[in-house]
Amino acid sequence: MPNHDIIILKGNTANGKLKLDRDEINVYVGDTVTWSISASSNVVSFRIKKKWLYSRIFTEDDPTDHGRELNRQVKKDVPGRKFKYSIYWKDSDGNIHEYDPKISVMPSPFNFPKLLIGLILSILALFSLKSFLGKGSRK
Repeated sequence: MPNHDIIILKGNTANGKLKLDRDEINVYVGDTVTWSISASSNVVSFRIKKKWLYSRIFTEDDPTDHGRELNRQVKKDVPGRKFKYSIYWKDSDGNIHEYDPKISVMPSPFNFPKLLIGLILSILALFSLKSFLGKGSRK
């Protein structure tokens, strides 16, 4: 599964917003997301936490510990839609700020087991229908 990098470029200590290398990211179920802090950033460390009323979208539990890099895999059973999550970040003075970016989870483009089950059920339905219609025409 692909890895999606999000780089934390800098933090605004006045309003808590983070400047990321991309504001919103599109991922598929099973993909990995890696957040890291740019070397020139005023952000010392960060942690990730799911937003209240939003589903947990990563396989590992949150909130995470503060660090400079974090990898998380998107759960395979997450519905396709946009989610908010929180990044709690610490500035060089030790103050904690909160920022709420978005992540769009796309349904898997190809799910072989579901496709195979659907194909088998379709074939069985056709044979059942053929058998049923065949019995009715014989007298």
